[in-house]
Amino acid sequence: MKYFCVFIACVFTIQAKSLSIDSLQHALKIQTDTNEVKTLNELCYAMVFYDVVTAKQYGFKALEKAKKLNYTLGAAKACIRLGIAYDITSQYDSCIHYYNQALTWYNAINDSKGKASALNNLAMVYNNQGLYDKAVKMYFEALKAFETLKDTVGMANTLNNIAVLYNDTYKNKLALQYANQALKLYQAVHHKKGIAAVYTNISLSFNEINNDSIVYYAKKAIAIKEELNDQYGLGISYNDLGLAYNDGKKYDSALIYLNKSFEIKNNYNDRFGMASVLINRSNTHASKQNYKQQLNDLLLAYNLAQDIKSYRLLSRISFGLSVYYKRMNDYKNAYSYRSKYTIYKDSLMSEETTKQINELEARYQSEKKDLEIENKNLELLKTTAQLSKKRTQLLLLIAVFVTLTLAALLFYITYNNRQKQKSIKLQVEQEQLRNIAVITAEDEERKRIAKDLHDGAGQQLSAIKMNLSALAHKNSDKALNNIMEQLDEAVREVRNVSHMMMPTVLLSNGIIEAIKNLAYKINQSKQLNINTRFVDLTHDLDEKVQTTLYRIVQECFNNIIKHAQATEVNLQLIQHPKHLTLMIEDNGKGFTPDNKQFGMGLRNIESRVLYINGILHIDSSPGNGTTITIEIN
Repeated sequence: MKYFCVFIACVFTIQAKSLSIDSLQHALKIQTDTNEVKTLNELCYAMVFYDVVTAKQYGFKALEKAKKLNYTLGAAKACIRLGIAYDITSQYDSCIHYYNQALTWYNAINDSKGKASALNNLAMVYNNQGLYDKAVKMYFEALKAFETLKDTVGMANTLNNIAVLYNDTYKNKLALQYANQALKLYQAVHHKKGIAAVYTNISLSFNEINNDSIVYYAKKAIAIKEELNDQYGLGISYNDLGLAYNDGKKYDSALIYLNKSFEIKNNYNDRFGMASVLINRSNTHASKQNYKQQLNDLLLAYNLAQDIKSYRLLSRISFGLSVYYKRMNDYKNAYSYRSKYTIYKDSLMSEETTKQINELEARYQSEKKDLEIENKNLELLKTTAQLSKKRTQLLLLIAVFVTLTLAALLFYITYNNRQKQKSIKLQVEQEQLRNIAVITAEDEERKRIAKDLHDGAGQQLSAIKMNLSALAHKNSDKALNNIMEQLDEAVREVRNVSHMMMPTVLLSNGIIEAIKNLAYKINQSKQLNINTRFVDLTHDLDEKVQTTLYRIVQECFNNIIKHAQATEVNLQLIQHPKHLTLMIEDNGKGFTPDNKQFGMGLRNIESRVLYINGILHIDSSPGNGTTITIEIN
């Protein structure tokens, strides 16, 4: 199963739009021409790891439409997606056909990135078949193309696939080097799927080196794939983890993960994957001495491998069957499968193939270094030739530029600061004027309404009461007495409203008596216990200041009653030589002060404090009550 991690990299060669299947299907209904081809391709890609049959249908429609429109790029992308669909189901002949078709079309339009992607995918298929010489040649060709394009994800995909090939050819340390290069590139662009694929590959690189490391990296890969709901990738990682548990002799845990992997592979009809899982599961059954299950798994895997003509799998299965029959003392079958194993192994990994892989690796590294040296030498020559000629001009230009830049910067900073100061000053003045106008109009309206209630409706009600009172002395009718009681209530209500709008005690006796009177009424209502303290209030306060302070105190008491859940309030009004301090403290639930979240009550208080040129400070925290302090100069 360790060979399967290369398959995941195939996905990354296609840059699919992050659209949901539903939105793509909706968009398809109203699209025509090349846009229809693009959407069909995206639907094919979106469905390929969930419903491969439907994915193929979209891919074929995209290919047919692209051919009719002579839309070469669309046809090439459709072939790539169809190649992936056939790759998943291990139909390698069809897969190779469509990848080669894509390669032809990408060459026709000189699309370097598309060509590199097609080569990468083709190499992956050849690697699965065990044709390592073809695979490695295409991998390095694709890698060079991606490096020229500076395509980070493309380079990472190919490096990871090369690491897989080296794992398959038992060069685990070399595989680990390439996997780590891929990991750095994926991490640089935060490519989660790529990081998970590399973790899978790194875990395989520790095969026969460190079993704990295999488990560690397999679990890291699984965590990311579960987060991304990458079912196909989980099928790979579950198999790897099962294999690691088998090597660690944790056979029950191994079977759990191998069964999970087989179920996923079976859902995708991934015959290559199913056969690989069956091979690993047969080894676990053998370790548990479940020889019947071992044979069943091996024979089923052998049939699957024959269907897809995978010599690599057939080699492993033949070896397993020869060991099984030898244990059962069936030497005829043991010899037969041992012979098949030798044939398959020789066809897979000849000495010549290994030599070709090493030569291609060495040639790639050599060409890469030569190109880097050549480019550096060329740049050095150009720089040396131009440096002498441009030095004087450059120094002069720098001097002029620095002078002009400093002058412009100084002018800009000065001008910008002045404009900001003007703007801030204007905003403050406008805000103050607005507040003054609103509060003045509000107080004047309160006075007018209070006067109208007192002098108008209040006196009329009093007159009516007097007339009814005289009538009541002559007539003891019960209904008349009820009317008198209702009229008394109305008179009291009008007086209360008039007093709240503009209390007469404030106008006649000043701020101290007005606040005391307000506190007394609230204390009588049993809603709060308010304590008042006035210090050194010997100077006459301006009427505007008294009225505003009274409104602030009213608003504070209202807020405490509505929101604070307090039982005790302490109010202090202190006259200092040059300023006045109002402090209101409650023992309520408190809150976190934030200007952005002030309610209407606190905003009214803030506006009135600004109206009399005061400074407002609120000290509060959840569970510790609230203290409001106002300083007036």
